[in-house]
Amino acid sequence: MDDLLKWTYQNDVRRYSNSELVAQNAGGLVSALGAATVVEDRTFVPLAHENYTSTANRVRQSVQYLSANYGDELDPRVVPLSEELLGIGNDAFFENLEDRLRLVAAEEALLADNAATLDLLLVEIEGLSAVVQGRTPPSIPPSVEESAGVPGVTDDNILFGQSAALSGPSGELGIEMRLGIRAAFTEANQSGGVHDRTLGLVTRNDAYESQLAFENTVQLIERDRVFGLIGAVGTPTSRAASPVAQAEGAPFIGPFTGANFLRDGELDNVVNYRASYYQETEQMVERLTQDLGVTRVAVLYQNDSYGLDGLEGVRRALARRGLEPVASWHYMRNTNAVKRAAFHIAEAEPEAVIMISSYAPAAEAIELLRSDLEPDPIFLAVSFVGSEALADELGPEGAGVYVTQVVPLPDGESSEAVRNYRAALASIADNAEPGFTSLEGYLVGRLAIAGLEACGPDLTRSCFLHALRDAEAISIDDIQLQYGPGDNQGSDEVLLTVLGVDGNYRQVDGLTRTAVGSPSVQARPSPGPAPGNVTAVNGPESGQAILRWTPAPGATFYRVGWLAVEDYEANQANDAWRAKLSYSDVTLGSSHTVSRLTPGIEYFFIVGAGYHGSWVSWPTTWNRLMLNDDS
Repeated sequence: MDDLLKWTYQNDVRRYSNSELVAQNAGGLVSALGAATVVEDRTFVPLAHENYTSTANRVRQSVQYLSANYGDELDPRVVPLSEELLGIGNDAFFENLEDRLRLVAAEEALLADNAATLDLLLVEIEGLSAVVQGRTPPSIPPSVEESAGVPGVTDDNILFGQSAALSGPSGELGIEMRLGIRAAFTEANQSGGVHDRTLGLVTRNDAYESQLAFENTVQLIERDRVFGLIGAVGTPTSRAASPVAQAEGAPFIGPFTGANFLRDGELDNVVNYRASYYQETEQMVERLTQDLGVTRVAVLYQNDSYGLDGLEGVRRALARRGLEPVASWHYMRNTNAVKRAAFHIAEAEPEAVIMISSYAPAAEAIELLRSDLEPDPIFLAVSFVGSEALADELGPEGAGVYVTQVVPLPDGESSEAVRNYRAALASIADNAEPGFTSLEGYLVGRLAIAGLEACGPDLTRSCFLHALRDAEAISIDDIQLQYGPGDNQGSDEVLLTVLGVDGNYRQVDGLTRTAVGSPSVQARPSPGPAPGNVTAVNGPESGQAILRWTPAPGATFYRVGWLAVEDYEANQANDAWRAKLSYSDVTLGSSHTVSRLTPGIEYFFIVGAGYHGSWVSWPTTWNRLMLNDDS
């Protein structure tokens, strides 16, 4: 669809766009439900549920818009039929499906046990018969577990597996998580290993895609025969991978996600290190409301179980204070396509925007929203965003962005664990920069080592999991973790940090509207002058206007805006005309041709100078031009 239509956000275009989204995705919902009903292995159900969830949310968001914005051309059956389809695939549908398959699996296991018992009985009868007849009795075959030993464990080694994003828009998270785990394992190996066994790690790239995470986990367990899974990156990927690990009895340790479903105490193979997204978003909302009295909060979220989990955390935190989000909109995982979401959010004029996203789309959304909203909203991101990668994406424009953290500052001097982390990191990579994600990987690695040490040389998966989950307290140097009955999360710590213009984070106790002006976080550079001598004339072709101007010193781009005079006059109240303003960013120069305008219509034109990536300095006057009428 043409960019002009996207940016003007006319109601008929929005209805058309949302109707198209419903039409495109409704078929996907039917296919997802149909595929789920023929699944024969319950470990596939969470993967099917994850695929359905992201498609359903796209439909749900569009249906909500269409419900409130009917047009004459919209078939009145569209919304109720869509709502009925969404109602079929609710959580209960997938829970019942999983329960049914669990019963089927239990029945098959019982039949297999009966068959094995019968075989064993026949062998014993044959043995007795042989003794009576004076023959040598046949030997009883060992069990599979006895013949294979403990997966991933030899006399000299213990092998862990990791499925994580090593490429794509979230690749930096997996790379850093792996780096931290390797630092912890190498540190232990250099000291003789754990009970004379060295630690190994095999990592497979899932590109932050659920299907790949599922396949990787199967390969890690069945082909690589790892002892356990460690440091998985992401909620949708963990949602697909963790049931595979659970079915095989493999430990699932320290995933890089705060998803609530992994905090289920019945998941006896899961051990979490970090605080949950519910805890992170509660901290954000508490600080926004108590420190600043903010009531207008919007949410940008990723369209999958990660984003929806964080969104639910924000909703619950706001509801406890009698509030709700003024806007919430999603983007697709592994893309930076946030323009539509940013402008839906901008329309609500929020005081604060909470981002449940990864670093690249978060940076894109911040730039868009800062250019559209005055004054800037307060931006807050959960820890999964990838703090260092976000700082790199934003550069100096990131000053004043808040990020909640679940581990200490990686450059701090007061923590013994952090000092040991930095030493371990330096020992494996001379040029590696300390960061929040690799620090979390290191602490997760140390957590696994604590479980291995507690088991002694006779290591089993069961012993390892009990050693972690049944311990009253686990110490990683000066960091204390606490587990217990029904509690598989070791840390509840959530810290608030703010990004400075120098790309560094500092810990703060609360929020301020002037964070960018504090001594450690410098203010963003001010825009320079606007272009001078702007003129607008008719172009050589129908529906064209040519804009010319005198360049502004120091400008890095120019923004050309246009609006029909009649649209301006009809929408002056509350500055509603701004939603109808179209504009285009152009590279450096002194002229630009605007095409596809309506002949015979009078337009306003304006040219602003852009600085520092997104900030635009506009002149105080518009240029007015009547386009030639070709009739």
